[in-house]
Amino acid sequence: MNRTRLLILSAWLVLAIIPAARAGESYLEQSDVFVSGQEGYHTYRIPAVIVTPKGTVLAFCEGRKGGRGDAGNIDLLLKRSLDGGKTWQKTQVVWDDEGNTCGNPCPVIDAKTGTIHLLLTHNLGSDHEPAIIAGKSQSTRTVWIARSADDGVSWSKPVEITAQTKKPDWTWYATGPGVGIQLTRGKHAGRLVVPCDHIEKDTKKYFSHVITSDDGGKTWALGGSSPVDKLNECQVAELSDGKLLLNMRNYDRKKTTRAVCVSADGGATWGEVKHEEALPEPICQAGLLRHSWKEASVRSRLLFSNPADPKARVRMTVRVSYDEGKTWAHSKVLHEGPSAYSCLGVEKDGTALCLYEAGQKSPYEKIVLARFDLRWLTGGADWVYKIDPQAGADLLAEFAKTYKTADEWNARATMLREQILRGMDLYPLPKRMELKPVIHSRREYKGYTVENAAFESVPGFWATGLLYRPLGKQGKPVGILCPHGHAAPLVGGGRFRKDQQYRCGVLAQMGAVVFSYDMVGWGDSNQVPHTDPNVVALQTWNSMRGIDFLLSLGVDPKRIGVTGCSGGGTQTFLVTALDPRVSVSAPVVMPSAHFYGGCRCESGKPIHHSAVHQTNNAEIAALAAPRPTLLVSCGGDWTKFTPEVEFPYVRNVYKLLGAEDQAENAHFANEGHDYGASKRQPVYKFFAKHLGLSTEGLVKADGSIDEGGVQIEKLEALRVWTDRHPRPEYALPDAAAVWAALQKLQ
Repeated sequence: MNRTRLLILSAWLVLAIIPAARAGESYLEQSDVFVSGQEGYHTYRIPAVIVTPKGTVLAFCEGRKGGRGDAGNIDLLLKRSLDGGKTWQKTQVVWDDEGNTCGNPCPVIDAKTGTIHLLLTHNLGSDHEPAIIAGKSQSTRTVWIARSADDGVSWSKPVEITAQTKKPDWTWYATGPGVGIQLTRGKHAGRLVVPCDHIEKDTKKYFSHVITSDDGGKTWALGGSSPVDKLNECQVAELSDGKLLLNMRNYDRKKTTRAVCVSADGGATWGEVKHEEALPEPICQAGLLRHSWKEASVRSRLLFSNPADPKARVRMTVRVSYDEGKTWAHSKVLHEGPSAYSCLGVEKDGTALCLYEAGQKSPYEKIVLARFDLRWLTGGADWVYKIDPQAGADLLAEFAKTYKTADEWNARATMLREQILRGMDLYPLPKRMELKPVIHSRREYKGYTVENAAFESVPGFWATGLLYRPLGKQGKPVGILCPHGHAAPLVGGGRFRKDQQYRCGVLAQMGAVVFSYDMVGWGDSNQVPHTDPNVVALQTWNSMRGIDFLLSLGVDPKRIGVTGCSGGGTQTFLVTALDPRVSVSAPVVMPSAHFYGGCRCESGKPIHHSAVHQTNNAEIAALAAPRPTLLVSCGGDWTKFTPEVEFPYVRNVYKLLGAEDQAENAHFANEGHDYGASKRQPVYKFFAKHLGLSTEGLVKADGSIDEGGVQIEKLEALRVWTDRHPRPEYALPDAAAVWAALQKLQ
């Protein structure tokens, strides 16, 4: 047995015997960050959380020494987390002004410089809110700013900016609490906007307002106020059209909901105040934050958090909106009991954070951080499948820190394989039943034949496709799986496309038995729709059973290849990662550190991220190691960074296993997302090299492989189920029956 196969088989033996870990699943994790009565403080209140460009999580709050009240000896505190809020560094005191009140944290980050601006308020510890509002206090409420240029490690001495941000006839004043934002759209792009509130001296009316900075936080100016009163603590979000949404604490008890208004001029003025019936509140602060912007493959998402009860501070609830806050599609309760103030954050990988006040008897017993994914929030209806490219590269760097030796990598690989299977609900793997193949309508062409074929991957559920076989070749043939991508339409695209037929025909001419098969829900595989929640599991199981099918036809078990493009590229690296029988792979225009595939067949189950693991498609592609793999990438899609980001990571894994020469990258910088003729050429040569395929009689004068001998067939000839060859009557009737049958085999 050669060294490569020994390494692969030993890794799968470990997978078979390690104890069961927590399944790959959607996740909600909650942990205490500040606990009242600890570290010299009576009570911790007023949470704010923000994620820095480096990915550090900063959790701010007020540390109240003398009691729970809003006045007295109150310090502004911070904890930093370098691992996404799982563990925390020692508490920092950002501002301690002896016995005075330093609070209302509202951080905002200037993306251009990375500087964190922390807006704060201050008053004498002896001045209480009623006296300040009445104008009878010794002093008044003042506005301050502290800054950090080193990711929150150190902070400048707070500087007062009251003159810039507070009118003389205002008494009470609060920054946030929560977070500010930096605008990204329109003529005000780059502007820092911080939500605030105030009370007028003469009228005693409360209003929400914002303050802004157009010079990176050096100077500040007053923005507009809400046009009506009975509103104060607020949060602001930028909308897709460049307008701003202000979500406000509402004191009008005729309408026990949140209030909102919109600005069309960067916060200078605010329009009509409306009440959001879908957002009940008991008079309390709330969190609002953009999770993602609408892009070609990503939805617009806003997150919201508050105690969702019209009378009491209970039921801390998080929600998501896909229509810029007009409606809230999904919600989940973080804590049923007493809960109050909250603040939202989003990590670079899309994990959502909610830092909130909670307890069993009182909301002010502790400040808790909830970490959750969209899968948990939406019950599996939504998930993160695309992140910022730099965030993807950063994740690879973090993954690389978890191993330094081949043994350490193999341990990680074993863990990842299990969690991917668990995420698919394929752990343990189902029992393999009789294939009962159906093969018909043989056609003979130049150097190969084509037959329509199907087999039962699960009793009563068929994988359907085309079987290409070589003519005139001696010995055990190579076996190759050819999954396809999402090229429309469902019938006529996929395996029926010319590029797929060319690829399979040439590989057969080179000496391979090739199975080109439908994605679930495409072509003749119509028992389960492609939108089914379990489609990635069913497709992966079909691919594994596809190898069984090839082996049943007498192919060489030591020479099994897989190649596919786009969604077929996903299947290529998934089945290669999970099935040790795959010898060589070539995923085309798919492996990426920042894009996981937007379809349920690629990322619709938690295979990339759960409570116990995190990975991405680039690392899953590296699970092929040390078996030969060719990453084919291009400049026109998410694989455009492959030569600088994904491939170096994959190659480093191969190098660690002593197989650096087994990983290659063919990059087409000026091409787009396809499996065109230029991309097929390096795959033919790579498979010929590593699978022992023959190019005899196929090499043209320029060295390329000739595809001219492949016959492109019409759709009607390629159908598996026809009037003459109908699908058996005992076929399972729907997706539920198919999934139940699969689960019975586990």
